[in-house]
Amino acid sequence: QQMKELELRNQIAADLHDEVGSSLSSIHMLSQIANKKQSEDASQKEILDRMSVNVKETMDKMGDIVWMIKPGEGEGISLKNRMERFAQEVCSSKNIDLNMELGKLETMKLSMPQRKNLYLIFKEALNNAAKYSGTEKIDISIKEENKRLSFMLKDHGKGFDASRIAKGNGLDNMQNRARELNGELKINSAMDEGTIIQLDMPV
Repeated sequence: QQMKELELRNQIAADLHDEVGSSLSSIHMLSQIANKKQSEDASQKEILDRMSVNVKETMDKMGDIVWMIKPGEGEGISLKNRMERFAQEVCSSKNIDLNMELGKLETMKLSMPQRKNLYLIFKEALNNAAKYSGTEKIDISIKEENKRLSFMLKDHGKGFDASRIAKGNGLDNMQNRARELNGELKINSAMDEGTIIQLDMPV
């Protein structure tokens, strides 16, 4: 049964990569070609720019899905590399200084659900900090001690009143994912002092 599930996951990952991935790549390439030819028309250029960005984001998300469902050796290394690459892309695009220490993440034995939920919590926390905090610096760390993993993301931005923050901005999703990990997610924020998001989970 486990072998069948493994084969099915590998097949789904391969199909997504080959079929959907190639189509998205073609659309992305065509939008860039059209953009060059239509550069004199500002309105069309704006539409093509948005189309190109949306396709690129979809390609990245599909790549995440393929990675999440396809098991393999070196999951810890893969997760570390993926987190570092994503953080560098986000922070460089916003001119944010990044301090990232992922400790011994590459040697941690994480299950597929664990690496998926940890990665998605990390992405949501980082995106929120980069988009809304106005910070010039973000600190990210992962530590392991006594078979527990501790993840922390700290920004030095404007902060917010956690008791009044609206639902639906990703915080609920992070809390739900933390529960799936049998972990605890804490969000501490103070006006003009920044925000700290901490996840504690068993490994």
